[in-house]
Amino acid sequence: MSELQNYLDRVLPDCIIADNRNNSIYEKIADEIVKVRLEKNLTQKDLAELCGIQQSNISRLENATYNPSVQLLEKVAIATGKELVIT
Repeated sequence: MSELQNYLDRVLPDCIIADNRNNSIYEKIADEIVKVRLEKNLTQKDLAELCGIQQSNISRLENATYNPSVQLLEKVAIATGKELVIT
């Protein structure tokens, strides 16, 4: 859990923050990339370097404001030790 989330849990224990996103495919991809990156204890910069891309592209991926190519998703998968599966 992030430091921000821990702080919010302490300060606002009874508040519920709604997730009003549409959960588009881009948002699902973004959520998975963030999850895996944090599991691997990587910063956005670390992941970007492993993928050979700019940190700003990782940020845009994680904010679901970027339409990634399959090649980019494959780079992210390889860099995090995962397998890209498209169904």
